[in-house]
Amino acid sequence: MESESNQREARPETQQSQESAAARRISEGIAEALKYGRAIDDDTAWLIARAITPGSGALHILATTGEIDPDIGSDLEVAHEVLPEFAETWVAALEGYCWRRLDKGPPSWWPQSGDQ
Repeated sequence: MESESNQREARPETQQSQESAAARRISEGIAEALKYGRAIDDDTAWLIARAITPGSGALHILATTGEIDPDIGSDLEVAHEVLPEFAETWVAALEGYCWRRLDKGPPSWWPQSGDQ
């Protein structure tokens, strides 16, 4: 029983650790893009989209397939409103990425939704 309790406690820590690592990678990706005056890279875009997806809509399509749906602007506007703590950083960086990426279709190199 005690080991079962320890396993349950370890899962949230592991999840928090993964979330912290993703947040750190996002911050590094944004900083690098700003340093070189370009859009964020594909991996950073994927991490942001995964972190802020509402579970459906254009933002979720981006997170899972990499396709930039024509409705992405509306979803990003909503993200600006509901995630004010990320609006000027993560959401803005993802918005720039979406507008600058020429091929809006689902790329073959986009990570699958279950990949890390």
